[in-house]
Amino acid sequence: MSKHEGCGYKQRFIPIRGNTVEKKQVQVIEWREQILPGLIHPELAALLKDLFEKKGIRIALGVSLAELGEKEGRLSNGEKIGMDLAIAAVGIRTNLEVVKETSIAVREGILVNERMETNLPGIHACGDVAEYRDFFTGESRLNPNLVSAAEQGRCVAEHLLGKGNPHPGLISINTFHSFGLNLLSAGRFMPEPGDRVLEEKDQGEMAYKRMVFKDDKLKGVVFLNASADGGIYYRLVRERVPLGGLEEKLLKDPFLRGKWIAEKTFKDKNSKSESRNPKQ
Repeated sequence: MSKHEGCGYKQRFIPIRGNTVEKKQVQVIEWREQILPGLIHPELAALLKDLFEKKGIRIALGVSLAELGEKEGRLSNGEKIGMDLAIAAVGIRTNLEVVKETSIAVREGILVNERMETNLPGIHACGDVAEYRDFFTGESRLNPNLVSAAEQGRCVAEHLLGKGNPHPGLISINTFHSFGLNLLSAGRFMPEPGDRVLEEKDQGEMAYKRMVFKDDKLKGVVFLNASADGGIYYRLVRERVPLGGLEEKLLKDPFLRGKWIAEKTFKDKNSKSESRNPKQ
């Protein structure tokens, strides 16, 4: 039996047992103390963990894989588990090999400024490999998702054309679909001192809504099985749109009310922009 000692699968490791799809047994090994870290807060993670376990998935938290053999693995707590198939789902890791022998500054990723430009003028980095400041905290971090990559690419293109604005900072947005569940999270869904949290739960429908506000501006959302346009909520957070007392109505109907607020806000903003820059 070939073994991989200290194989380093610290994040998600999924051993599967059984010879047929109908009889397979799945176990998820998660080294953190909750499932879906970074996507949802611990209370909702605990609810989803219970749901997944009722579907027959065994979930072990706070442990990692210490040793992997052909038919058996050993966890960091000493437990041994048998398997027919093992899947390592360790997430996204930046590949910095391309700049290894250069003077381009790196940390977790390639460090960039508000134009997505590295410390070498004219050299830019975007997407999963780019490290920039967080929209809320100002701290330098990675933001590996498609929306952020597209936003950064647009920022570079606009600056190369001589008409770009500074990138305002990284905002997380994620979606998750499994067992009939549709999840959307965006922005800062964990409140800080002075923030206001609105929540609504319907356990019968497995629906959940959370919104976090600073004054009357939206900071973050989590929607589980609730109709909402992720693009609209990303923009409401990004542009710090004043909601003017509509927060509770937004929670009640995040799809229609969110669409109404976005149309009103961004239509007014576009009209003002056109009046300042009339067509010749």
